[in-house]
Amino acid sequence: MRVYIDASCDIHYASFYIEGVRRLFGNSSIRFSSRYFKGFRHNNDYMAMVFEDPKGGQCRVGVDFGDSRTFRKGVYEWSDIYAKVNLTPEDHLQFPKSFPIGPAGPGLRIYSLFGTIMHGAMNLLKAYPRIADKRQYISDYKTQFTRRLPYACYEKVGRSKDDYVHFVCSLWKDDKETNDYRAHFMHAVKAKKGLRFEGGFAPRPDNSVKGYEALEGKPFESMDVYMGKIMDSLVVFNTPAVKKCHGWKLPEFLAWGKAIITTPMLRMLPAPMVDGEDVIVTDGSIGDLSEKVQAVMSDPILRKRLEQNARKYYDTYLTPERVISRILEKVEFRF
Repeated sequence: MRVYIDASCDIHYASFYIEGVRRLFGNSSIRFSSRYFKGFRHNNDYMAMVFEDPKGGQCRVGVDFGDSRTFRKGVYEWSDIYAKVNLTPEDHLQFPKSFPIGPAGPGLRIYSLFGTIMHGAMNLLKAYPRIADKRQYISDYKTQFTRRLPYACYEKVGRSKDDYVHFVCSLWKDDKETNDYRAHFMHAVKAKKGLRFEGGFAPRPDNSVKGYEALEGKPFESMDVYMGKIMDSLVVFNTPAVKKCHGWKLPEFLAWGKAIITTPMLRMLPAPMVDGEDVIVTDGSIGDLSEKVQAVMSDPILRKRLEQNARKYYDTYLTPERVISRILEKVEFRF
């Protein structure tokens, strides 16, 4: 099997899917190239791949990991299958080649320092005319190495503490509902006797979102520190983020086997998450969140079931190799 990957792809966002290819077919299968991708440009919305079997059969895959419902028309028309993170049922009917892959895998550190420099330089040369912002392109490779975790960190399952909750998040400039739901979760946890809360909204440099000052925390910590604190947390909270998208928090929480309280998810999933089994669904009000947090605190059997089922769901649908294999199975490509 050979897998041609567009050399212009944003490595920060594409790294999770590259890891899936590597785990399924090995490093030797991967060819970064411009051969099939002359019409595409460097951006942080999608990546393109061509899978080629030993007999010359091909499958063209577009992976759309953008936050919005928007379809990239040129990529969709080029693709045999258009694997989209933020897909609605209505769009799925309108665009028959679309396929819901579920929440985007978090960016990964997939290369060593030497590998990062080598791949960044070589792929820049391969895709040079198709990269408008060369500085940003190189920055993507730097971010992959300095700010993301290797996939081995997502193969660990946390051991939660009974009395601790950690939650950090962004303040979105154009999404008050998301900000409010997150604030409501913090208020509900902070009011609980026997729970110690740590975290808050990361301050915006421009201080442009008002009304949440009492819940502001420190700037984002390193990913290593964040991972440890989330693993320690009794319960975690998910809500659709900007443009109602699946955020990176959801697959992280699932991978680390956390008891998840979530507002209703507004984009398609690979399979439904069952309320009370895989997650606990809330209406996002402080009162309801307080009840749901209390349920997890007071019922260790419920908590254990949520934790185990979260990891089971991740292993079934959302590991890097499962995402890639599900895409190829959908088009019945032999591999």
